[in-house]
Amino acid sequence: MSEMGRLEDMQRQLGKSQLQIIGVNYQESAEAWQRSRQRFASVRLTLTFDAGGSVASRYQVGAVPYMFMIDRSGRVTTVHHGYTEASSVKGLVAEINALLSTPPWPAAGGLVRLPR
Repeated sequence: MSEMGRLEDMQRQLGKSQLQIIGVNYQESAEAWQRSRQRFASVRLTLTFDAGGSVASRYQVGAVPYMFMIDRSGRVTTVHHGYTEASSVKGLVAEINALLSTPPWPAAGGLVRLPR
């Protein structure tokens, strides 16, 4: 399964009330972004384009992929730069589950399960 597929699977398992995955493209031209959007048309994730790079600049994005974990109160809890063991699917699942088990909302059984 591709990285996009794994992220989509996590999003599907939990639903947008528990987890929101947002992909932001900022390094390509608008035309390349449109082609990427068409290529990922069937993906059920929120995908958007940072045309001027203002979001990337604000968050000091310097590597691709660059992933932020943001808790329910809107606080950035972790930043992943590039591909690492912590940013593997297994590491992300553990991190998401830890965030879901903390207040303000109980996880209510909404844990991500690794595919078998």
